[in-house]
Amino acid sequence: MKHLILMLTILTMGLSSQAKVEALFHPYEYTMEKIAGIFMKAEKTIDMALYNIDSKKRNPVIAALLSDELQAKIKSGELVVRVIFEGYMSKEDNFKKMKNLEALGINAKYLGASQKMHHKFATIDTGSDNPVLITGSANWSMMSQRNYSENILFMENKPGITNNFQREFELLWSQSKEYGNVHEEYYSLNNLVQVDFILEPGLDVSFNTDNFYIKGDKFRKSKDTTYVLTRKLVEAIDAAETKIEIATTRLKLRPIYDAILRAAARGVQIQIVVSMGEFEPKLLREKTKIRKFIKKGKKYVLCAGSYERKCSTSQNFAAYLTDLEYEGKSNINVRVKHFDLRHEAYLLKQMHSKYIIVDDKDVLTGSFNWSYSAEYNHFENLIALDGFNYPQAVSSFNKDFQTLWDLKRENLYGMMVKLWNNKRFKCSYEPMTLNFHEADALISAAKRVTGGSIWKFCKGKVKVDLSE
Repeated sequence: MKHLILMLTILTMGLSSQAKVEALFHPYEYTMEKIAGIFMKAEKTIDMALYNIDSKKRNPVIAALLSDELQAKIKSGELVVRVIFEGYMSKEDNFKKMKNLEALGINAKYLGASQKMHHKFATIDTGSDNPVLITGSANWSMMSQRNYSENILFMENKPGITNNFQREFELLWSQSKEYGNVHEEYYSLNNLVQVDFILEPGLDVSFNTDNFYIKGDKFRKSKDTTYVLTRKLVEAIDAAETKIEIATTRLKLRPIYDAILRAAARGVQIQIVVSMGEFEPKLLREKTKIRKFIKKGKKYVLCAGSYERKCSTSQNFAAYLTDLEYEGKSNINVRVKHFDLRHEAYLLKQMHSKYIIVDDKDVLTGSFNWSYSAEYNHFENLIALDGFNYPQAVSSFNKDFQTLWDLKRENLYGMMVKLWNNKRFKCSYEPMTLNFHEADALISAAKRVTGGSIWKFCKGKVKVDLSE
């Protein structure tokens, strides 16, 4: 009874008019400024689990942490700030960033495990009357905000889901290594048990740390629970009745591919936008074949619907959905966010969201890239929210997808005319969403103008500066 009263009390809090879920999207909205404003209001704690963040003042988040007001609170111990940082640069560059963060009074740790910490979230004042959760697909860098297609969710006064993210943070924190100064601990996993049963109607989160167990100082793959996040996506696709919209960096999981085929066969209309890195020229696509069987021990396993690793790795399912024949093919359309004639430039303005909208009413989103590597070599999250409880947030995702689906498609004709008239053209251009065959035509026209060598015409290799 005591637990029931606590649950109902907190549930009522979560449903109050103060509770809010907002979705913002790059490159159209200024999320770093909003994060900075939230940090300025923090009273006791800020905990961040970040794959990347700018560590210089040009980032409004860093500028806020450098402000006299927050520095006074940090130095007095009134405000405790922690970060688990991964980084994707060299070890020296990553340590340089952590040194900059420690100089702000932040306790910085790094996981240093064989699995990468790929989260992009922060919890603010967990356990207070006004907790805030910030999470999404976006890294906290200015390049990310300016160039990528991605999302960040802001959740105010949602104690249940904030508490779940705090638990994830504490789990990873307990296994992380100190970078610099050892700070006094103020939280423990046990402190959160008492609010373990908060419910958030229409809002849930899953973590693929459930794929692992800890032995010694390492995360080891569990044999009991597998493909935690993949199965959530498959369940959502299998539940679709009329419509599915997908915006994802990549589509490299066989169970998701097969679920999409099942949906198309039963008449569900499916639209998919992937990043330019998933585009392959037609000649290369023709050489690759989808795996029907894999060898497992002395037996052969059928790949259809399979959760075996080899059925997913090194497979381009976005291309297969375009080129192969299957029941319900007319119900599926795949487009690529395309922005450069040089394939090696695929990171510059990539499609970095990872979400699915089902029947215009349910959204699953998070840091999770749709690949075996993300499921088992990274630590990721996947949030589910419904349009009944969060109509404004789901509507924002619907609007973002429509923008992505038709992104600058009107520019293609003008580009093709210039190419066929041998006029000057730029190797990079405003991002536009093209289907595979339209991208084939664009590349073919560019090769004709350049004598078959786009690489030479575009002056060699692309310098992709992701250090911001």
